Amino acid sequence: EQSVSLRGVKMPNGNSSNATNTVDVYFNEVPQSVFSSFSSLYDIGQIEVLRGPQGTLRGRTSPSGSVLVTTRRPGFDVWEGDLQATVGTGGVANIQGGVGGPVTETFALRVAGVYDENDGNRVKNITLDEKSHQETKSGRLTAEWRPLEELELSLIHQRLESDQRFYRSIEGTGAFSLNGGQTYRLKDRVAIDPNPNRTRNEFAVTVLNARYDLGSHALSYIGGYQDSSFDNALNINLGNAPVAFPYAVSGKNDSDLLTQEVRFESLDNPFWNYMVGAYYERSERDTLNTVKPFFTDAPSFGNSTTRGLFTTQRFALSDADKLELGLRYTDIDIKASALDRGYDALTGNVSYTHRFSPDLMVYASYGTSYRPGGYTDNVLGAPVPASYFLYDDEKSQSAELGLKSNWLDGRLELNANVFHQKFDGYIGQFFLAACTGTPNPSGLAYATNEGTLGGTECTIQSSAFNGDALSTGAELEARALI
Repeated sequence: EQSVSLRGVKMPNGNSSNATNTVDVYFNEVPQSVFSSFSSLYDIGQIEVLRGPQGTLRGRTSPSGSVLVTTRRPGFDVWEGDLQATVGTGGVANIQGGVGGPVTETFALRVAGVYDENDGNRVKNITLDEKSHQETKSGRLTAEWRPLEELELSLIHQRLESDQRFYRSIEGTGAFSLNGGQTYRLKDRVAIDPNPNRTRNEFAVTVLNARYDLGSHALSYIGGYQDSSFDNALNINLGNAPVAFPYAVSGKNDSDLLTQEVRFESLDNPFWNYMVGAYYERSERDTLNTVKPFFTDAPSFGNSTTRGLFTTQRFALSDADKLELGLRYTDIDIKASALDRGYDALTGNVSYTHRFSPDLMVYASYGTSYRPGGYTDNVLGAPVPASYFLYDDEKSQSAELGLKSNWLDGRLELNANVFHQKFDGYIGQFFLAACTGTPNPSGLAYATNEGTLGGTECTIQSSAFNGDALSTGAELEARALI
């Protein structure tokens, strides 16, 4: 359950609503899920954070911003490598590194990897005599080829496996549990679950970047293919109550993502530079959810195709003044178990900068963004009409004023801004709603549709909704060289 927050806006944890991201993460220019991106970071060359509506420079539209993660590339001069290891309390152990260099004058390789393990929240299950534990392994191969002085190709392949066993700590004195009479506090980090909670993530990504320098222009291609499998089994009998059956939630989610992008841009013109691009994405996902002992959902699927055309136009009005205009058209088709619909939108941005001196610049910008509607695919509780789990598209408008400055001969950097973003139909999400809580003298209330003890079970694990929202704030960054 990982997500990225920028300016107070983020995806709900888990994102079972299938909504597109409020903040997109790019792995070497290819969009990637947050979970796969940040399960383990290693051998990184650069991380860049772009705030505010995106969509006219690359990939997808995202209302709050983008995070660009670029891995280290092999050099063509010498072989070099690095290795680092960290150990700590709580079962922490991390070893990672990479090595790379030229194979020939035109071909270079780099190999990198990481092994990471820890005890997570350090909760020990005294019923099963085992602790929370997580293990992650990942490896990456990067190949660079420069067959011509004007042509550069980069091929990156990375695989990751992550296994996690975790428990939730309890507090209180047991009454009906198998540990009746025992008192525990949260700081004891004790669990008595009858079964562990487990998650397993397997992920593979291949990225091909190509760039051809035409002199006054450049042509770029960015292609990516990702295959992901995420399985989880969650025990919800936290108190180990002696019930006739175990309560457990499990899910299996398999997905693959193909993205292709082409950009054509002008280079170093004194007055006007431009970039035009085209983006294509095909996403397929299969999901199966189970709530024991009540039912197993029928397998659900979600396929979507996204096409985008975008451009950015930059004008140097004077030595001190620059104007940037961006425009994007997006077309999205979603075919899923609960939805078959198309969406399209026109978004854009405009920004103006004025440089008072080499050390002081102010700017103003305005942008719009869009996220399509969709559906929630892991609804647990059939009696609720399917229309309750569909949501509409989201639109937003954002305005920003800011300055960037250097002081004390460059030893102090100060950047500040104020922003205001208005969402029309913001896509939110709620979790674990029971249709009706019917009293149960033996323990937990029953969740039924009719409100009677013997009624049809009805629990909604999650669902999405639309609502208006505002994000207004100020940001200050200060860096000093003491």
